[in-house]
Amino acid sequence: MPEQHADGQNILAFINESRPSRSLFWHYPHYHGSTWTPGAAIRKDDWKLIEFYDYNKVELYNLANDIGESQNLADSLPERTQELIKDLHNWQNELGALSATVNSKGKTE
Repeated sequence: MPEQHADGQNILAFINESRPSRSLFWHYPHYHGSTWTPGAAIRKDDWKLIEFYDYNKVELYNLANDIGESQNLADSLPERTQELIKDLHNWQNELGALSATVNSKGKTE
């Protein structure tokens, strides 16, 4: 059997921690058959920030106090929001991650 390409790393150890020991990043710049639209996210300490490209919207949650992500704190904590956006964008730039683009129908792809 040929050796398989590994696309990512096993994050089970991080999932089992109540507070990961390093930042975790997600980058999904395209549409999928599900309801997910292009976006990205970062989990840093107790904080999770999600950036939705289609809606030009950002959500911020404190997972230590709100594991169900029911209270978006992005507007009430603008400095924390900007810090995490900066970390997320720096990570994307370091990787040379592809960005979503707008197609002829005005949709991000």
